[in-house]
Amino acid sequence: MKKWTLPILALLVAIIITASVLETTGIIHVRGLLWNKLAASTTVGPLIQTYELGVENSEELANQHRELGQLQQTLAQEADLLRSERAQLERRKKELEREEGRLQQLIQAWDERQAQDQEEKKKRERLERTQELYAHMRPQDAASILIKMDDELVKTILEGVPPEQLAEIFAALDPKQAARLSALLTN
Repeated sequence: MKKWTLPILALLVAIIITASVLETTGIIHVRGLLWNKLAASTTVGPLIQTYELGVENSEELANQHRELGQLQQTLAQEADLLRSERAQLERRKKELEREEGRLQQLIQAWDERQAQDQEEKKKRERLERTQELYAHMRPQDAASILIKMDDELVKTILEGVPPEQLAEIFAALDPKQAARLSALLTN
């Protein structure tokens, strides 16, 4: 048996080298042929099929892992974008709340101004009615009432009385009182 070992070993080496050269040059696919022969056998075939399934599953898992990594990266970018947009929306919300507060203040100031204007309008209307009342009174009656009133109120009332009626009221007054009221109207 020792005699044949060396020639068999040399033959195996020669077959391996020949197969490698043929495989490298692309003339014959020795590994594919050998693999197909082994896969067709009943003893090694199931093991090869299991191995091939494992390789396929491994490649599929690697692809899925790569896709999941890309998806995870995309989700992280979108989460960053959402956080940025949320912060921007929060800033805008605060700006709008400040603006709303400012508008509420303006509305309140407007309402107060309207109320003041209404009050002033009512005062003017009352003053105009009072001035018209004194303009249509008998001069003696108007004079006797006016000398008992506060000077500022008398001035305000007399400013709206027509000059002809005012002259008649002054004529009905005592000269000192007429002089005082005249001075009051000129100041």
